[in-house]
Amino acid sequence: MKHFNLDNDTAFLNYIIMRLQKEKLVENKSEKELFAFLIPNKSWQKYKKSWYHWRNEYVKSLRKSKDIKEAIAKTLQFDSSVWNASSFEKMKALQNSIKFLKKSKNVDISSILPKDSPMTKEQEELLKKIKNIFSCQEIKKHLLQYPHFLEQRISNQSYILELLNYLYRLACYDLLEEYIFKALLPDNRCSNTVRIIEAHTLGSLSTPRFEESARLLNSITPTNNLQEIDIKTAAISNIKRYYFSEANITKENLQTPLATLIRHYYELYVFENEYHYYPAINLLYLLKIVEFIFGKESQLLFMNPFEIEKTTLNSLKKDMKSTKKANRYYAYITKLEIQMLLYPHKEIKREFGLAIESLQPSQDMLQRTQRQIQQFITLVEKFNPYAPLDEIKKVQKLLLDASKSFKTPHKS
Repeated sequence: MKHFNLDNDTAFLNYIIMRLQKEKLVENKSEKELFAFLIPNKSWQKYKKSWYHWRNEYVKSLRKSKDIKEAIAKTLQFDSSVWNASSFEKMKALQNSIKFLKKSKNVDISSILPKDSPMTKEQEELLKKIKNIFSCQEIKKHLLQYPHFLEQRISNQSYILELLNYLYRLACYDLLEEYIFKALLPDNRCSNTVRIIEAHTLGSLSTPRFEESARLLNSITPTNNLQEIDIKTAAISNIKRYYFSEANITKENLQTPLATLIRHYYELYVFENEYHYYPAINLLYLLKIVEFIFGKESQLLFMNPFEIEKTTLNSLKKDMKSTKKANRYYAYITKLEIQMLLYPHKEIKREFGLAIESLQPSQDMLQRTQRQIQQFITLVEKFNPYAPLDEIKKVQKLLLDASKSFKTPHKS
């Protein structure tokens, strides 16, 4: 096998195209057609300029377009880790890909596959009735009156998907797990959106399954940097909840999981210089746990917590302007949580109340915030009953009261 220096992404991309052309697999294709072959379902217009930069080696790395590298790996049937392998391993992986492509004609039959059926009039009427009920138990009674709508059929998919979103916003997690996910056909259940919802559901059940939730999240292939940060942060958070829910946890054996969790949250917090507020707020909670339980001299406090307030500002501002209700809620609430943790004597309950009243979050959103704060209070008080948590406890009570009064699961 002739040696090529494929140490950077651009060199490997051009080598891939050269070999595919030589094997007559992409013969006489234009640049746009090459892009479409290697990277289906991505916008040529969006990446056109980058494509020519890559091809002409004006840049050496596709790092900022991680989804592009994963798309190419998927098309060529090799593991995305190959991008970080040696030149020899890259050539070997591509050779296996070429063998696969020569055997496979990649016939696309998606256009003739049966589509999900639209809801029937009866399903629409039932869904309309359910959307005026805010009790999970009452909703269950209505669902069970129409068991044929809960069967895994094409004719039920549109109804089930709409029901899934409603029940998730209403935090009817046990209903989702018992009836809804199993009624979805595999292609719907395996979509990233549904898998993320199912993972969050597993971690929120009346008897949570934190480990399963984390494994499911970790199995999802992100499509961009921010989605990777969100998914991995959620996975780590389920592991955190698993560790901290151990009844026999002691101050001595708490340090090891704390150190591991802090390291992973920090890696996501500084990932690609995004400084995203989601891993940042989780990191801050852990740093404050360390401070309250082990003192400010602990070696686990490797950074100044006040840095988080400054570095996440751009990330917070961006989502505060988002058109998505969930993004706006989490950005505003995270900003308040940061202040609550950094300035524990500051009266901040009223600001939380105003934010909740203004943003009208769903039950699911409220309960996630409430669980985070409750977990923090429980763990700190277990080992330091004198920690200054009065203002944080007021916020916790506010969230509990809000979850009783805000019943409408608004669309996010």
